[in-house]
Amino acid sequence: MIVLCDGFRSLIGCSVGWDNWSRKSALVLSCYLDDSGEKAERIITMAGYFSLASEWEGFEPEARSFLDANNIPHFHTVDFHHGRGCFKGWDWDRKLVFAKNLFDILRPHLGFGIEFSTLKSVYHAQKAEAGLNQNISAYGFCFLGVLDRLKKHEGVQKVLKEPNADISFFVESGNKNDQDVYQVFQRAQKHENGSALKAISFVDKKKFTALQVSDFLAYYSRRLRVRKQSDSHYSDEFKFFHAATDGIEHIRFLATDFSG
Repeated sequence: MIVLCDGFRSLIGCSVGWDNWSRKSALVLSCYLDDSGEKAERIITMAGYFSLASEWEGFEPEARSFLDANNIPHFHTVDFHHGRGCFKGWDWDRKLVFAKNLFDILRPHLGFGIEFSTLKSVYHAQKAEAGLNQNISAYGFCFLGVLDRLKKHEGVQKVLKEPNADISFFVESGNKNDQDVYQVFQRAQKHENGSALKAISFVDKKKFTALQVSDFLAYYSRRLRVRKQSDSHYSDEFKFFHAATDGIEHIRFLATDFSG
C-alpha cells in the first residue's frame, strides 16, 4: 500500500489505504479516457476517471469478476442504455442495480472523474475565423481541455510536487483523430520542461474495465449535454446517472466560446 501526502488525500479522499508509503516510491497517476459523440452530433465529449496506477490494478480484477458473474464480456454503455446484446430484455431497475454495483467497486479505488465537452460547430467556425488551433480537431481540443483542468486541480498540483510523481493516459483506440491527441500530448510534454506527463497509450477498450466505466461517464455526460432539461427523458437520465455514480466527484466543462 502507499501512504500519500495531504494533497492526494484531498484529491482521492480517504477510502484508499495509505500504509507504509516511502517518498522514494514512484507515484504513478493514471487517467483513463473515452469519447462520445458521432459525426452528426453537435457536441463531442471526452471523459474518464483518474487515480493511482496501483488502484487501477486493484480495480480491474474485482470489476472483471463482477462482469463475469453477470455474463457480461465487456461493458459497452450504448448497448447497455438501449438494451442490446447481453443487456437485451433488461428493465431500468435491473440496469440501475447493475450500474450501482459496478460503481460501488470503482468508488474505493477512485480519485475523481473529469469531463470536457466541445460544441463542434462553434469550435470549427471560430477556428477558421481566428486562424487558431488549425491542427487541432474538436476531439484533440477536448483532450487539451482535460489536460488543462488536471493541471489546475489543486490536489493534482500538490501531488505532482512529490518526488517521482507522474501521469499516464490511456485512451480508447480507434478514433480517426488519435494522432491528433498524441500530438497535443507531445506538445504539452515539450512545453513543460521536466514535465510530469509521462506517457499516453491508445488501447482496446474491451481489455480495460477502467475504460468501460469511463465510457459510461462520457456517454451519459454527452447525452445530458445534448438534451434540453425540458425534454421528457432528461430528468430520468439525470437521476439514473447520479444514482449510479453517487459519491464520486466529477469535474465538468462545456466549451462554447473559443475566441478568448
